[in-house]
Amino acid sequence: AQAKSLYSMYYGNWIEDAAEFYCRVKDELKSVEGKSITAHKAISDDVSLTFYGDVAVAVNYGDTAVSVEGTQIPAHDFKVLGGNS
Repeated sequence: AQAKSLYSMYYGNWIEDAAEFYCRVKDELKSVEGKSITAHKAISDDVSLTFYGDVAVAVNYGDTAVSVEGTQIPAHDFKVLGGNS
């Protein structure tokens, strides 16, 4: 039972998921690439906003979806807000 919580060291078990996640993050965060963080705000214990000028990245570390500035953020996920998002 405890082994279910362990991550595999064999890359074949996770490489496809990692590649898909990398492509998603690269695409969705291109509007903040190379920009400096201008502010950081904790919305709650589980949700934070990091600002890059007129663009913010909302991160939900929690186990349930939340709404940030009218945008639904799934559990354990992020969304880019503002700018050309």
